[in-house]
Amino acid sequence: MRRVQPEFQIRARNGAGAAAEARATPTTRSLISALRFIGAPAANGTYGAGELVRVEVEHNRPITVAGDPQLALAVGNIVRQASKERVSSNAIRFAYLVQAADADADGIGISATALALNGATTITGGDGAAAQTSLAAFAFAADAGHKVDGSSATTPWVDAVAIASTPAKRHQRLRGGELVEVEVRFSANVPVRVYGAPRLQIITTGGRFGRRCKPSPASRCTLATSCSARTRTWTESASGPPRCS
Repeated sequence: MRRVQPEFQIRARNGAGAAAEARATPTTRSLISALRFIGAPAANGTYGAGELVRVEVEHNRPITVAGDPQLALAVGNIVRQASKERVSSNAIRFAYLVQAADADADGIGISATALALNGATTITGGDGAAAQTSLAAFAFAADAGHKVDGSSATTPWVDAVAIASTPAKRHQRLRGGELVEVEVRFSANVPVRVYGAPRLQIITTGGRFGRRCKPSPASRCTLATSCSARTRTWTESASGPPRCS
């Protein structure tokens, strides 16, 4: 099917009655429609060392990103570069990890030219034309709700715990040998590293328990045996099978 580009025709007359005519074609270029912080600082509107500053640039149409654009953040008297974290259909999310030397008592600022293509990077719309990169309509000198004090470190905290798995048969109980997947979510702006093999205590109504938790923020425990009491902690044994204690 042939696609026809729409066109507008404008006609007007001046005070003397003379007519004027103009034709215009509506643009299909992907334009920036929003600039926003994702999440908030952990403490009193201030990011600490080790905390992530996330900012999203959204376009009004789908975009394709090739390469690694960057977003310049004015942190005090220093410009820090936030790197591309992820791309959705019409938005780019950037992230910057706050350093100990960073400080901004007024709040982070973003200039009109903060979005940089960084060499061979391209941002194009669905028609292949270059998407808008100017942030002139959204730039700001400082955001008081997003200050920075790198002299204080931010400690991660558990934000949510959820059962991510479901029984093999819907609306039925989990059976022996089935996987119980438990996700422990930490504060979104603080990266978490897991060392060793953490364990997760599971509370049931007299059911089955999981094995050693996988060493990652998303803990996985496998059903293996029964426990008589409501609350038990699963432990591993080097000389025999795991047991409830």
